[in-house]
Amino acid sequence: MNMARRTMWMFLLASAALTGGSGEASQLLYVTSADSLVYTYDVSLGSAAAIKASENALIGNFHNTDPTSVALNLAGTIYVGNQESQAGTGNSTVSIYSSDGTYQTSWTTPGNVGGLAIDASGNVFLSLYNVTTDSSRIEKRNASGTVLQTITGASLTKASGLARTAAGTLYAGNFLPAFADNAVATFDAAGNELPSFGNGALAGPVALDSANNVYVGYVVEDVVRKYTSSGTLLADISTTGPRGIAIDGFGNMYVGNQAPTGSVDHTISKFDPSGNFLFSWDFAGTSTPNGMAFAPVAVPEPSTCASLLAGLACAGYSLFRRRKRA
Repeated sequence: MNMARRTMWMFLLASAALTGGSGEASQLLYVTSADSLVYTYDVSLGSAAAIKASENALIGNFHNTDPTSVALNLAGTIYVGNQESQAGTGNSTVSIYSSDGTYQTSWTTPGNVGGLAIDASGNVFLSLYNVTTDSSRIEKRNASGTVLQTITGASLTKASGLARTAAGTLYAGNFLPAFADNAVATFDAAGNELPSFGNGALAGPVALDSANNVYVGYVVEDVVRKYTSSGTLLADISTTGPRGIAIDGFGNMYVGNQAPTGSVDHTISKFDPSGNFLFSWDFAGTSTPNGMAFAPVAVPEPSTCASLLAGLACAGYSLFRRRKRA
């Protein structure tokens, strides 16, 4: 194998390790429900009927009250954000479970937990809204639940869904009054407020794809809007009362839909990476599918990637020097 080919092979191998590769894309979808359960679906089964048949109530209602969000760390630990008080005046919890659904512990925090995100180090980010004080914040906690950082900003007015890039940028949806713009608050890795964006009201769930495009569900407008990472609108994707969004490793989008007024038929819909509707299946019981997430694929933080790539560059240079001397 010549030097150029060897170096390229090493780079491609490292790239596959960094991205996880499409073959490692998570296929188990976790969905929180207003009936205080957390369900899983195996979306690799391909058809609506098969996915529906895989429905599993993984987590019971003993430690959840109106769960709003779910996230998993790299070890498979499951975090469920709960809305303890519909009015937002009481203490809410984050309930923590092992990968098999066994309860571990809970954290208590004032206000409603709207969204969860977890970084590669296992730190957990919570978006919170407190009705009593009419205030919102994002908390960063370590794996033991200790608050490491509190983030606030003028554009964070009624925090709901939350998503985080590998580089640390945070996107928080806001349940704003009727049809106010700039419904997505944005913060950099240090917690500094960036320009907000959005064009609609009641921005609930937020999700990211592998290119860091931002998907925002607007509940009363029956649409998911896709934006670039800087907030340029790319597409409007029609659905019904989107309460949860998750993007799989292949770029497909799954949306938890609130049943239309007068109906009890809640659904989960699948869309392809271009936003084309593929199919829906009935969600369990008469509950609303709220938070949604896939288990993450191991992708190092940017500093780790830089170190690994620098190491490969050094290795390639060293091989080149040895070959030249020979």
